[in-house]
Formats: sequence, structure tokens, C-alpha cells
Amino acid sequence: MQPCLNSKRIAVVGCGAVTQRNYLPALKEVSDCVVEWFADTNRLNAEQAAKEYGRGDVTSDYTQIVNKVDAAIVAVPNFLHSKVAMDFLKAGRDVLCEKPIADNIENALEMIHASRLSGARLAVNFVRRRFESYRAVKLLLTRSFAGKVRSIDYREGDLLAGWPFSSSYLLDKKKSGGGVLIDWGSHKLDILNWLFGYNWELVSYKDDGFGRIESNCAIDFRIKSNQDNIPCHVELSYQRRLGSRMILNCDSGSMVVDESDNGIRLRVESQNDLIIETGRAKTYSSYFAEQIRSFISGASDQFLAGEDAINSLMFIEECYKHRHDLTYPWEGGPASEVGQHILRMRNKKILVVGASGFLGARLAERFALDFGLNVRATFHTAARATRIARLPVELVECNLLEPSEVLRAVEGCDVIVNCAVGKAANPNDKKIANRVYTDGTRNLLDAAKRTGVRKFVHISSCAVLGFKHNSNSVDESFPIKSRYARDFYENGKISQEKIVMEYASDIPTVILRPTLIYGPFSEEWAVDLTLRLREGKPTLVKNGGTANLVYIDDVADAILLAIDRDEGDGRTLIVNDDEEIVAWNDYVSRFANLLHISPNMVAARNLYSQRLRALISLCADSAKACRDNMRSRELLMLLANIPIVLVVGTKFIRGERKTRIEGSLLSTKENPTSGMRGRLAKYETIPRALYENLTCHALFSSALARSTIGWKPQTKFAEGIRRTLLWTEWSGLCEENR
Repeated sequence: MQPCLNSKRIAVVGCGAVTQRNYLPALKEVSDCVVEWFADTNRLNAEQAAKEYGRGDVTSDYTQIVNKVDAAIVAVPNFLHSKVAMDFLKAGRDVLCEKPIADNIENALEMIHASRLSGARLAVNFVRRRFESYRAVKLLLTRSFAGKVRSIDYREGDLLAGWPFSSSYLLDKKKSGGGVLIDWGSHKLDILNWLFGYNWELVSYKDDGFGRIESNCAIDFRIKSNQDNIPCHVELSYQRRLGSRMILNCDSGSMVVDESDNGIRLRVESQNDLIIETGRAKTYSSYFAEQIRSFISGASDQFLAGEDAINSLMFIEECYKHRHDLTYPWEGGPASEVGQHILRMRNKKILVVGASGFLGARLAERFALDFGLNVRATFHTAARATRIARLPVELVECNLLEPSEVLRAVEGCDVIVNCAVGKAANPNDKKIANRVYTDGTRNLLDAAKRTGVRKFVHISSCAVLGFKHNSNSVDESFPIKSRYARDFYENGKISQEKIVMEYASDIPTVILRPTLIYGPFSEEWAVDLTLRLREGKPTLVKNGGTANLVYIDDVADAILLAIDRDEGDGRTLIVNDDEEIVAWNDYVSRFANLLHISPNMVAARNLYSQRLRALISLCADSAKACRDNMRSRELLMLLANIPIVLVVGTKFIRGERKTRIEGSLLSTKENPTSGMRGRLAKYETIPRALYENLTCHALFSSALARSTIGWKPQTKFAEGIRRTLLWTEWSGLCEENR
């Protein structure tokens, strides 16, 4: 869009994720301003932003451009909000600051004072006030449409892993000010402040952050509005699939606001729900554009927060001041019997590599919280590390492919536990992921050798042996899987084992091969399994085999013993609960019962013949759909009714392109994508690795682990599955509509 002749000159300070994802697309829509400068301490970020915007100079020092612009958009980490904003405000430049207004009340008050003193405008971008659904709710409340509000339930939860952080400031409370409460909670509390005013009384605040970065929190408070005390409950999570929904329980029913569809649903007892259509939700960046236009105009606008933005921050500080521990429903149980070995490790520093993963995160929790050990934990992607940011551990950002970063992480450590896995989301990532398995492992071992590490425990997997055996029992003497039968993960783990053994003469090393690790937060044996069940995909094979399962805490115990006992040095040990034989039907049925559905069971026939049958069925149904839909009025509507197009589309069309296509489909009242997963389930077969697991009849033996390091499983299956199911329910995986 071409700028107007009298456009305001803007500086964008901070060119990280929120700028790249929201501010840049928004600024392209606004003609009343032109971005003259992009500033970021990482000059590459600024250069990328200028390139994306199509013009603008760049700098790594924003102080050099304060007097060269009319206004600034401040989108830096929270702890820098006040410093950057104050420099512009004192110079008489208007500021649009990203939420929250600041990291603490003292800094926020200084910003407000500077704004008043200079006369420059201070606005804060609480963009959700722009949502049509909330604007409609405000109007309905004004007119007492459903009577008085009697209680409020407000929740937001989703996985943070998809947010493209350009730095790891979120994991440091000194820089972020906190976790999910100050991040997502500032939005929620601002909406309540905007709807009801700020006269609140805190009843209870709980989080799981131990005074650090919380990933989950729950607030109970009372809103005093029009002589009424309205109980309000807010839950926020970086780890749970809660959606984003506000429920206002009123005299004559309830109002449900769902941010995902920007709609309001009125529920009246004994009547059908009434849907109030507030308009199709716009792109997030479009709401940002509206905020920028309002900011540039200088006009008073209730949707653009000003000094009232301090209210939500005041309440957040009160919550943190009166915090109590939030306990997880699956926590508790008998103490581990390996506690006697802990005393000998009190003075050792243990480096957990890959601590943001399923096993690494639980290992850090167990070592730091349950055993009180000195832990340093590495992570590579900040968005995946919030679970460990709450722990009393030393966090180190580390790219295993950079020897200098690896050396810095290893220095001062006595023990290394390597849980790192090379993950490839697409074929283009495989080359890098493979290097993580090879070069990354070698970099770790080189650093360990150089710094005199006393023990290197490497976490491999029984997948290197495969789960397809004619024998009734499998132990460490079995050969590794044939090269031609391996998948990418198996090949990577085998490569790691070979490299570790090369260093066995220089560093005491132990390789542990867990079987199938289950427990809370398990992607493969809780999340993926639950989703397959919900989508109707095959999850069992008739006459299925033995589930070689081991509970995650028992694996943590095995690692602790491998560190403490020298008898395991130079060995490779299988870690499996071979004391309880659990059938796959028993394991899967527990999840199916939780979901109140029946698992899709397929016949035990050749996997390739199954895939051929599914492909023939897919092609036949698609040909019929083509013939039946030739007169469709719209090409997209036609294609969305053809199964093979849906299959190909869901596999190859991703990201913004997929969102645009879905948006155009949803713009019509007919929605051919509704129930899409269920329609495609009939063409699904079981992935090869899963099929191999489900049809395995061999039991993996942990006899060598018993005789060398004294390990044995302590968690009975009944207890392990109880905890796993409690987590599954807590996580929101059981909810049908999110």
C-alpha cells in the first residue's frame, strides 16, 4: 500500500516474532504511516523486517533514531518496554507499546509519567479488544441482555511450541516478568478490565513456576461491578489444549465467547443454543492494523488501551506476590527406592542434554525436584523449554552443531546424560537432523573428553533392535536392525551408539536402551494415541502382541543408577518393565474407555497389502466423487469433497496457504471440511513402526540391567496408566471441540 503524503514517520523497535508475524503484515495495510526505521539488537532481524516491508533503514541502536521519527512501535522483550518507550516519550514521540505495558508497576508508572510530562501519546496494544465477539458482549452487557452476570469462567490453553521466538528471553523471569500469566493472562485480564472495570479482590492464585516461569496457573477472584460480587475463575496454560473461551453465567442463561470462531453462543436452560454471528474472524494482523490506524490518528478509542493498561499489570503483580503451588493431578505416589544412591551425587553437576524433550524434561524434574541434585539443562528451541524453565536448574541454550556452544554447556559438569534426538518435520530438515545424531553426538563427546567428564550416559532405544522377532525373548545379544529395514529415527540412534562406543576407552560410557516409554507428556504413547483414537484411525491389530512398556520415572531411576554404579560402564543395557506383561489391547482400551469410543482394530495381514487396499478404496471413492460433483458451483467446494484431494492436501499444503484455503471454504455456509478427519479414517493404515510395535510378541529382557546396575521397575502398570490417563484428561486431549 502506498503511503499518504502526510504519513507519520514510524520506527519499529524490536523485529522479533510478534513484529514478523503481526506488525509487518498490519503495517502494509496502513496508508497513514510509513516505517522509516527498523531497529533490533540483532541487525539481521531488522534487515529481514525491512526487506519484508519493502523499504526502511535499519539500525542496531534505536537511540540514534529517536529524533528522526514521529512515533514508535515498541515490540521488544518485556523488561525493555519501559526503557525504550521512555526514550521516545521524553523526546515527545508517540509510542504504541506491545502488551504488557511493562514488566513491573514501577516501570509502568514511569512510562505514564513521561507521557503526561511530554504530552506524547502512550498506547498499549491489547488487540483482543478489537475482536467483534468481545465488542458484542460489551454491548449485550450494557443492555443487560441475559440479566446480571453471576459467575465467569475464562480459559486459554494451547501448546507454545509453534511460536517462532527469536530469542529465549521468555525463559528468564528477569526479562519476561513471568510466564503464562503475564503473557496470555495480560490479554484475559485486560478484557475483564475493559468489560467490568477494575475493582477486583484476589481470592487465590496458584501456578507451577516455583517463583520462576510458570506454564500453568489458576486464578480465583471477585469482580465488584454495580454492587455485585462476581466470582471469576481464570485458567491459563502453555501445555494444555483448553482453547480460548469465556463463559459468562447470567440470570437467564449463559454467554459463551469462543475466540477460535469469533462467535457468541447463548445458552438458555431447556432451549436450543442461540448463535450470534459477529462476523468471520479476521486475520490477527488485521486487528493489529486497526490498532495502528487508531494510534496514528490520535483519536480517543476505547479499543486501544492507554493508561488503563496498568490495571491488568497491577493484578498480575498481586497474583505473583500471593502465589501458591499448583499441584498436578497425577503427582504423588511412593518415593523411589534409588534414593540411597543420591547422597553420592550431591556434589556432582549433571548436564541433561535435550532437556526440553519428553524424557529430558522429566529427568530434569526428577533430578532437581525429587532428588535435589545440581542440574544444568540444555535446550535448542525456547518455545519447547517452558516446562523446564520453572525448575531450579541452570538453563543453557545450546546448538549441538556448534562446538563452542557445546563446550560452554559441558564445562564444569561431572556427568552428561544425552537425551538429544534429531527431529525432522519435513524432508528438508533431515540433513540437519542427521547431523544432530552424528556431529552433535561427536561434539558432546569431544567436549566431555576435553573437560574430564566422569560419566557419559547415552539414551538410545530398543528400536535399534526392532520389534519384529521370532524369539519369545530379546536381550542385548541380538543384532541391530538391518540397514534396509530402518526408519530415520532408528538409523540415527544406531549412528549415535556407534559414535559413543568409539569414545568408551576415553570416557566411562553407558548406553541405555529403553523400550516404549509411557507416562504424562508422552507424545507417542499418550498424545498421538489419543488423537488416532479420536480420529477413528487404526490403533489395534487383531491378535495383537505384547506392549513392551516402561514408565518414564523408572527410566529416570535407571539413568540415576547408571551414573552411580560403575558396573554398567562400557555396556549397553535394555530398560523394560519385563515383570508385568501388558497386552496392547489392555493399554489402548484404557484410552478408548477414557474417550468413550471403540478403537479401530484391523486384521493382522501384510502391511503393504493393507496400504494397497486403502489406496484402491481411496481412488475408487475419489473417482465417484469427481463424477458426482462435476456440477459443483465452486472449484474449491468440488475439490474439498474428493477424498484423495483431502488426503494429498492435508499432507502437502501447510502453513499460511492452508489457512487461506480453509478460510475461503469457511466463508460459505456449506463446509465440506467438517468431519474431514472422520471421513479420511477409512483410508488410513497403521504406520510401519507402530504396526511393528502392535504385533510384537517378544518380551525385551532387562536381566542385564538388574545384574549390573541393580535396576528394576518400581511403577506397577496400574499406577503408571492411572497417572498417564489423569494427565491425558488434564491436558485437554479428551475434549472433542477445541
